Amino acid sequence: MTTTVQTERGRFCYAWHGPRDRPPIVAIGGLTDQLDHWPEAWAPAFAAQGHPLLVFDARDTGLSDHLDHLSLPSAKELALIALGLPSKHKALYTLGDMAEDVRAITHSLEVPSFHVIGYSMGGQVAQALALAHPQAVLSMTLLFSTSGVESLPLPPPSLFAALLGCCSRAADEARAVGDLLKLLRLTRSPVFGQPENELEQTARASVRRAYRPEGVARHLHAVLTSEPVAPRLGAVGCPTLVLQGGEDPFFSAAHGADLARRIPGARLESIPDAGHALEPAIAQALADAVLRNVSLKPR
Repeated sequence: MTTTVQTERGRFCYAWHGPRDRPPIVAIGGLTDQLDHWPEAWAPAFAAQGHPLLVFDARDTGLSDHLDHLSLPSAKELALIALGLPSKHKALYTLGDMAEDVRAITHSLEVPSFHVIGYSMGGQVAQALALAHPQAVLSMTLLFSTSGVESLPLPPPSLFAALLGCCSRAADEARAVGDLLKLLRLTRSPVFGQPENELEQTARASVRRAYRPEGVARHLHAVLTSEPVAPRLGAVGCPTLVLQGGEDPFFSAAHGADLARRIPGARLESIPDAGHALEPAIAQALADAVLRNVSLKPR
């Protein structure tokens, strides 16, 4: 069951699964993700070990505050920024701002410390959070993510084009579902990816809950223009696990290796045949890996 919390940084929709007397595992999603994106198996798996799960809609996403008073970069502008041109949208937010949102949510819920999972873009937010609030972050698991270093391999043009397709408002629901479906097809595992009918159900449910292509565009702008935290990752002090998809088309193996190299004591584990999606076939393996990391003592 979802509810909302009013913070000093806006109103956020969230759901808390499990006991209230333990530090939660806070899950930070990626581009296009809403709070119902996470594997259903996670909440009971974590609760069985005494760990609550806190999920939320990020700013400009789902049922949290929509920031439509801000400027909106077009898909063409985002493509040009990705090619190295400067952005003209100076007043938009950064990944660091989104990290501060997470701390504002936990503060408003009277949670002084927590574990964090960051998936894809959410992994970049988690890195900024761990650096800005080292006393609050007990452990960090980075799922299919990156440090954002420019020298790392880029995703294929077809994948970036599909992502840009989710940044512009479609004429109707069918086209909106189709735009998201194109992206989901390209990010699923080539071995155990969900079948077409399940992908379509996922895309339709997401569009019907909250269709926010403007938020996707502003999130992508934040990814492309935020100052990389890579030079500062040596200061991360919490137990860190980097999980790399063996067949991730978005962030190849070089991204996971780079993260593990930059963060002191970080452990790198590969999920064989995994793409860039949190699919049911790997949900339990991911949960087990998170729980192993959560159980480690801070350095």
